[in-house]
Amino acid sequence: MSEAARAIRDAIALGEFGKARKLWDGYAKRLEASISAGSASEDMLAEARETVEWCRLAVKAQTVQAANLVSSARVAQIYGTVPRVRRSRLVRTSG
Repeated sequence: MSEAARAIRDAIALGEFGKARKLWDGYAKRLEASISAGSASEDMLAEARETVEWCRLAVKAQTVQAANLVSSARVAQIYGTVPRVRRSRLVRTSG
């Protein structure tokens, strides 16, 4: 996996979406330049597909986690309890 793809995954995993967006912009420009020059390999394109899919799933998981936190807060507000929140890295970036 390229350093760029790894950096994007790391940013997404940490919830640093602004940073991830900037990294994606640079990655996409380099990929577009390679495609335009005719030098994009199958491996490069496969990595891009895999990175897009990984990020899609990771963001989806983080969205679900955020929705669960909101639901817990609503229940806690209704019943006057404090929800237990364990903050950890949501996804692993290896593999």
